Amino acid sequence: MIDLKKEIHRLSEITSITSHEFLAHGYFRSLCEGVFDEISTDDSGNLIAVLKSKRKNAKKLMIDAHLDEIGFIVTEITGSFLKLRSMGGIADAVLPACELVVHGKHDIPAVIASKPPHAMTDADREKLVPLSEMLLDTGYDHQQLIQLVSVGDTVGFKGGAVELLNGRLASKGLDDRLCALCVISAVQQAKETASYDVYACFSVQEETSSLGAITLAYSVCPDLAVAVDVTHAEHDGSKSSNPVEMSAGTAVSVSDTLSLSFARYLIGLANDSNIPLTVCAEPSYTGTNAHYIEISRAGVPTALVSLPIRYMHTPSEAVALSDCESTAQLLAKLISDGSFECGEVEIIG
Repeated sequence: MIDLKKEIHRLSEITSITSHEFLAHGYFRSLCEGVFDEISTDDSGNLIAVLKSKRKNAKKLMIDAHLDEIGFIVTEITGSFLKLRSMGGIADAVLPACELVVHGKHDIPAVIASKPPHAMTDADREKLVPLSEMLLDTGYDHQQLIQLVSVGDTVGFKGGAVELLNGRLASKGLDDRLCALCVISAVQQAKETASYDVYACFSVQEETSSLGAITLAYSVCPDLAVAVDVTHAEHDGSKSSNPVEMSAGTAVSVSDTLSLSFARYLIGLANDSNIPLTVCAEPSYTGTNAHYIEISRAGVPTALVSLPIRYMHTPSEAVALSDCESTAQLLAKLISDGSFECGEVEIIG
């Protein structure tokens, strides 16, 4: 079985910025080998792993987790500095003095230039510097830079995971690659008892366009689907409208844009199996691939299962290992149970 703590450390050193997910394919392929019956990639760059059920005429269950992480693209080489734009939502406030890595002809360590506090005026201290005005310092001069870096190269946060107390870890890029680990762990647990043909879809470009989920849902044509993504966990000063508690289990969304009957089914599975769970009420678009899968072709009954993390879209996303285990357990139970039937939702009153 996957050792999640060990794999988070390994994953933290791997880069798969949106549109460059192929850089993580080798790592995830190695984890899928021996677990799935088929592993392939498609023309969009998605990685697909298929487990065939021993049941005849088994339905197709698509489980989506996106492989892209947030990052930057080089837009200009100006003197001995680089200018950037973000790929995926990154708050400018977290960036000054951040350690980054430029993925040029080889990986180049860099820092975002930041005025030292001694040189700041009162006005400087009140000003939020936008990314468009920030400069990235590699230490190279202009002539060296243009030999190693090109406009269009990607830039990511420096890797490395930090172990916190109480079974928690922090790293860049947990959104959503850690959920991909949870999916593989779930299939390992349910491999011998699978009631569905499971299509584990590790999709591309969720952070920018959901391209991967759109093309996958069309090509796989599943009977039902689960998007597995992260959700905001509570923390001091959290402004999220719907934060969930860390170390309280996985989360299932009840949303008017997704299948209500499927969500209720998953909640019942968790309760019957004593899997720790939080129910999230989301009265509109969830901001995940679930929406795009749900409306593919003639429609796919789709649910959203979420892993709580703190400090989303920063270099220090934090997660509780127990929540990862709960997420994998619920997915494994779904894969094995096979009793969900899509039908009309009971009308009360």
